[in-house]
Amino acid sequence: MIDRNFIKNWIPNKKNKLEDEYENIRRIIQEQDLHIDWKIFERIYNWKASRSKNYLDKDNKELYLSVFKEISDLPDEEKINFFKKTTQRKKLPGIREPIASTILHFKFPDKFPIVDVRTVGTLRDKGLMGITTTRYNEYRGEIIKIFKKCKEEFTLREIDRALFTYSEEKERLLRVLEGEKSIEDVAEPLLNPQERKMELIRDLENYFKRKLKKLNELKN
Repeated sequence: MIDRNFIKNWIPNKKNKLEDEYENIRRIIQEQDLHIDWKIFERIYNWKASRSKNYLDKDNKELYLSVFKEISDLPDEEKINFFKKTTQRKKLPGIREPIASTILHFKFPDKFPIVDVRTVGTLRDKGLMGITTTRYNEYRGEIIKIFKKCKEEFTLREIDRALFTYSEEKERLLRVLEGEKSIEDVAEPLLNPQERKMELIRDLENYFKRKLKKLNELKN
């Protein structure tokens, strides 16, 4: 279940450089009346996906900047598609849904959550999404449900951080099982780390039980 307690328990205790940069970028965009120039776009891209920068068409900056201006005029359900090819222009190189949702989040932080393979994975682990390809509007709908279930106590960013952290710590636990990490490394930045370790262990145990059941079915 993902509820108020889950979000509260899985948000890291301390801020880090990534979160400081997030807040700085948000502040600048709000101060610029939601305008995104090339410099701030590069900071967004570095914050979210610095290893993918080579996919950007840096010789065509005006294409990106002109599209960023158009976003505000699109209906909310269509905003996520701003980077795709249209009859008027080609698609924006280097931008897919994770980056697109990040740009939308920085412009409209109360409307658009950032989609990420880790956050989607957490929703799947908790039975809130299927294992098939996820469309952004489906993902956004689930995040908004969590937001409302928590009576809007947490921002979309805080929900994002909690889902992301759960996935990170689950990966650390898997590395413990493989002998690459110590159990002391798991859930260290969280409130009540022992409780969080036990939650992860229970979830992994249930996951392995389902897989073992499937293997036994295959043998028959």
